[in-house]
Amino acid sequence: MGHWEGDLIIGKNHGSAVGTLVERKSRYVCLAHLNNQTAEETRLSFTRKLADVPSELHQSLTYDQGRDMSQHKLLSADLDMNIILQGHKCDPHSPW
Repeated sequence: MGHWEGDLIIGKNHGSAVGTLVERKSRYVCLAHLNNQTAEETRLSFTRKLADVPSELHQSLTYDQGRDMSQHKLLSADLDMNIILQGHKCDPHSPW
């Protein structure tokens, strides 16, 4: 336990966004409110959400290499957590 997947759900016309954090084994889901889709807002929101999770569950976070995760090194330091960036982006209509 403690291995997470992170992503963003973007609203119509990019008017809103919410961050998702899913623990891979338990499938526990955290939703992170985002005021905007910047890298700083994503980092701060994910830090706030995962700060409430016990530190022994901070093993890793897997995320794609979008602009919203460009502050992954700071997030890693904030949470003392490994951040694993995926090497490619999926077609949102065909994520498999």
